[in-house]
Amino acid sequence: MKFAYFKNRRLWGLLSVIYLVLITFPGYYRPIQAGLDPSWVYGLNYLAQSDYVFGQDVVFTYGPLGYLIHPLNIGPNLTYWVALWGIIHSLFASILFYFLFRAKRLLPFFLFIIAYITTNVIGWINLYEYHFLLILGLLFCASFVDNNKMWYVAAPLGGLLAGLSLFMKLNLGLAALTMIIAYGLIWIIKNRQKAWQVILLSGGAYLLMVIFLSKVYFQSFQNSIGWIKASLDIVSGYSAAMSIIGPRILLFLGVLALAIYIALMFLLLRKRSNLFYAAFIFIVPIFFAFKHGFVRQDGHVISFFLFLLAVFSVLILNTIGRKELRMVISGFLAALILTLPGVAAYHSTSFSMAGAIISGGRGWSNINSVVRLENVRAQLDQQGQLNLEKDRLPTEWVNEIKNNDNGMADAVPWEICYCPANNLSWNPNPVLQTYSAYTSFLDNWSASHYAGNNAPEFLIAEFMDIDGRHPLLGTPATWRNIILNYELTLKDSDAGRLLLERKTQPSKENVVVINRGKGYTNQWISVPRSNTLLFLDIDMQLTFWGAGIKTLFRIPPVYMDLVYDSGRSMSYRIIPDTAKNGLLINFLPSNAEELSKLFTGVANDRVAQFRISGPGTIYYGKEISLTWKEISYAIKFEGLLQFLNCRF
Repeated sequence: MKFAYFKNRRLWGLLSVIYLVLITFPGYYRPIQAGLDPSWVYGLNYLAQSDYVFGQDVVFTYGPLGYLIHPLNIGPNLTYWVALWGIIHSLFASILFYFLFRAKRLLPFFLFIIAYITTNVIGWINLYEYHFLLILGLLFCASFVDNNKMWYVAAPLGGLLAGLSLFMKLNLGLAALTMIIAYGLIWIIKNRQKAWQVILLSGGAYLLMVIFLSKVYFQSFQNSIGWIKASLDIVSGYSAAMSIIGPRILLFLGVLALAIYIALMFLLLRKRSNLFYAAFIFIVPIFFAFKHGFVRQDGHVISFFLFLLAVFSVLILNTIGRKELRMVISGFLAALILTLPGVAAYHSTSFSMAGAIISGGRGWSNINSVVRLENVRAQLDQQGQLNLEKDRLPTEWVNEIKNNDNGMADAVPWEICYCPANNLSWNPNPVLQTYSAYTSFLDNWSASHYAGNNAPEFLIAEFMDIDGRHPLLGTPATWRNIILNYELTLKDSDAGRLLLERKTQPSKENVVVINRGKGYTNQWISVPRSNTLLFLDIDMQLTFWGAGIKTLFRIPPVYMDLVYDSGRSMSYRIIPDTAKNGLLINFLPSNAEELSKLFTGVANDRVAQFRISGPGTIYYGKEISLTWKEISYAIKFEGLLQFLNCRF
């Protein structure tokens, strides 16, 4: 009877794995759309089928295989995505079957299934980056069961997956690399005799994958280093350039959830539990998830909470003994309670999907999409054409671009989808979208693109930026070169769009330093009078405390407050690191109409004074270095009367 009952429990376990694999079956089928995020998604998919080389021509937070996280139906991209995630999902199922048939006690296994399903119901199913890390952690944890020889498979396979992830997204690759390192350290502690074999297998497989993919996608060692350097610049700049301050209560809940996990780790370490090793593998990815969620504290917070819940479910699976199980279950329930307010605030629509997920309807739909992939492709193309209608340009604009022998175009600051919507050849900015040039280095690289021989012949420009930034202040070097090298050809006042064409004879950048001095944050500073364009290099240095906060968390926004001759005042968020590249400070336009006039050498208003303010200033030294520069560019100043007539 006991044996029959045992077999029945295994059968129920088998059915539960099949059910879990069904409801989590991957499916990410999105048509091309217009907008900020959809545009970089299009860019990643387009670049994968182009001759542009990452590290040499372009860089982004995602790598040359970024389309494997966000696929579109461009070339074979969707097919590759289906193949990769089909393999990864099969690996997920295999690992679960392995745990099922190796487990001596099935209660942790069933509780893992319940916990993981709960996480999916809340919204985990679409976070493929974190799902990748979770499967990698499960693979490593499987080799700790009963001191078995699973490490022969886990070490090399984990190394290959970690190497692959680096080319999908830098943060994902770095998180996976830390898991490889943690895995090696664990084996050094557990069994030094086998540790060198584990490290050799995992590290060797990782290096082989990285070297192979570097050769395929970067073409040279120099490009590989260039991509890593530029990508790290994006990562380091993100904490200051893209920070959003959200509700304090959610930050408190996030810190508390993180503290619960760390406290659990210390308890496991104190008890010398083997479960500590499983928790240790995930600690750096959890920290990355916390930064991802709370640097830009909006809907991103959900990614941290759900990843933490999923990790807790993995720990449940690896528990030995009832005390461990109670500890981890308590941690999971506490994290679940802390998660719900964030989900309700930012992701409440996920609850409406609960029925489709639990019933398996969503999983069956995703499986059906794989079977009918050609039909799905056709539907995506049809919907994509409808979505791009909002990015259709006037016929006159399209003809102007296409009738040029070198009619390649780009869009600033981000609407890349103007190109597919109008069948235009895209010449990409090195950072794809100017808003992501978070550092001085990236801004200068972007600027060189618009001054070189390979610059796009046309620019579709809009006066907009993200998070209350001013486009000319966010990437000052880039816009300085655009002003010097492009001229206004056409404009669409109703849509707020400008068509800029590359000049036959670009203006020379004759820079004259007229003054150097010091200023202070939160203090008004007068702007010198000048009859040409005046730029201001602002050098703000992070304090020691500020540098630590930037690394571990985020820097709040920094603003530039402006007062014009006319008496009007404006305030824009700036990026301190790019401000050293020289902000246009006197004839700064405040709308698309004024920007169009600037390209014709006309200004209606002038900045009289400014100050640097905002909550982020406390992390920088109070004293700032100022370098005032003039650049020869003929400006006809029409003054206040003309400005008022223009406005009213």
